[in-house]
Amino acid sequence: MIILLSPSKKQSESGAPIIFDSTQPLGIDKALFLMKKLKALSVSEISKIMNLSDSLAKNTYQDGQECPHPRKCTMSSITV
Repeated sequence: MIILLSPSKKQSESGAPIIFDSTQPLGIDKALFLMKKLKALSVSEISKIMNLSDSLAKNTYQDGQECPHPRKCTMSSITV
């Protein structure tokens, strides 16, 4: 099966439904726990635990450190 995605030239947002009621994603408590643990790790620990290259471990470390509030960062990464 081949799926082809193509952007439209004119996108109308007027027809998009507005959703007022929302729910919390499943597993948010576990995600918050992991974000807190990630903030406490060093680059070398992240590299070893996640089996990442030094470059990816540095990026992951920076992402974790730059997150001012784990709930906000976790929520945005889950809901996007």
